[in-house]
Amino acid sequence: MNEHVTNAVHVEYPSRKRALLLILGSLLFVVAGIWMIQSYLSGDDTIVTALVGVVCVLFFGIALLFSIALLFKRTPTLQLDEEGIIDNSSLIPGGRIRWEEISEIQLYSFKGQSFIGISLHNPEDYLAGQSVMNQQLMRVNNRLVQVHVNIGRPGISSPLPKLYEEMKRRWMTATMQETRL
Repeated sequence: MNEHVTNAVHVEYPSRKRALLLILGSLLFVVAGIWMIQSYLSGDDTIVTALVGVVCVLFFGIALLFSIALLFKRTPTLQLDEEGIIDNSSLIPGGRIRWEEISEIQLYSFKGQSFIGISLHNPEDYLAGQSVMNQQLMRVNNRLVQVHVNIGRPGISSPLPKLYEEMKRRWMTATMQETRL
């Protein structure tokens, strides 16, 4: 392959179409949650319905804010370069991840959603550079899916399998060059 293409920076921006779909879906669930709470307050439903409504409003309210931010975001959500990955594609951005820090890159599904998962050689060193909140969220995430960093569909515009192949190729190229040095 041409060296220029190998070293070119690959940049991803948020998909406006996906952001709009997420906004609509989140808004529907927020409205449904408010309706459930209102139904309880008017005496027509149980406390369980109200609690489900509160969870809907909180969870999908956060998703709504994230989706609105994605819609107006003008900066890259993901970059692949000769040093590694810069991930800003989610609420828990991974930041800079060097190719040599990565132990595995995989494409996987969790609850019907596809993700690119990145496992690290020394996750504690990586976590030390994250905010306290991100550290906790990444640890919980790691227990759920056994990878340290996840890249999902909403934050990128390329098809996930194509991006996965590009990431894997760059990672393998970079780590092969290091072993030859």
